[in-house]
Amino acid sequence: MKLKERISKKVSDSGFNTFMSFPKKNLLIEVTNYCNNRCIFCYNDCMKRERKFIDKDLCYRVLSDAYQLGMREVGFYVTGEPLLDKRLKDFIKRAKLIGYEYIYITTNGILANLSRVKELYEAGLNSIKYSINASNEKDYLMIHGTDNFTRVVNNLEEVYNWKTSNNINLKVYVSYIMIDATNKKSEIDKLFKNKCDEYVVMSAINQGGLIPSICEISHEKGINSFKLPCSYPFKSVVVTCEGYLTGCCMDFENLLAYADLSKEKLEDAWNNSIIRELRKRQLEGNVNGTICSNCIYNSLEIPNEINTKLCKLKNKNNIFCKDLDRIRRSNESY
Repeated sequence: MKLKERISKKVSDSGFNTFMSFPKKNLLIEVTNYCNNRCIFCYNDCMKRERKFIDKDLCYRVLSDAYQLGMREVGFYVTGEPLLDKRLKDFIKRAKLIGYEYIYITTNGILANLSRVKELYEAGLNSIKYSINASNEKDYLMIHGTDNFTRVVNNLEEVYNWKTSNNINLKVYVSYIMIDATNKKSEIDKLFKNKCDEYVVMSAINQGGLIPSICEISHEKGINSFKLPCSYPFKSVVVTCEGYLTGCCMDFENLLAYADLSKEKLEDAWNNSIIRELRKRQLEGNVNGTICSNCIYNSLEIPNEINTKLCKLKNKNNIFCKDLDRIRRSNESY
């Protein structure tokens, strides 16, 4: 399946109800929320949540339980850089041993050199997506906040050449998150067309409502393509590095965390009363007071958490990331 098709299927809006069958796809496990980039359109650098790595035994248990419930695909990434976790190959190997049919990651590519990718492929990785959001060194420094453009592109090219030269059954993708200043389609095409199986270009959005000021730098005005009901609480199983189930892959502060998998079985948690209430509100179009409202309407309303035991935010008044000074200064040169 093409990358664009996979992305569009993730936001399919059919068959929604408050009680949902356990899905076969879209298990995302956040092995860590640490990141070695500072992307201007990503909330990670503003995140107040404690930085950590997932507990190994909990991760293994989630993989096993989800598979028993019918899950057949797993991605090892959510809000952080998965290659910062040296155990990643072990998680992939365990998933393959259990029987998962499709195992994938998204990475910023800094650590995704040929040696590391070979290791992950041998463990069972089926696809890797490089998140490269600039087509030249200057833009890369502005967007990513680090000076790794040449390193990342070289990593991508070496991996793709190895794959094609040796008929390796590994999909190599690229995603490009675009703002107004980096809308350079001819440069993007020239850079990526012979270095990956497929690349997709998407406009920067408001990161689950947490960066409403993204409208200043994106022609999409920060408004997401999501609509109510959003597919994520209904069809995605997202596990945070704390071991929580959350209703969204962009829930940087656990505002939609609804179950602690160290205390609740995955089968029970998937349709517990908290997530059923959120699904009900989504179906009714009544998400005021939740981060879903901020996401879809780009509002500045202070959101409430749906499970007070799992969200550790002490002061929600400064939850929104408004620091776009770096991008504003850089734009002056365009």
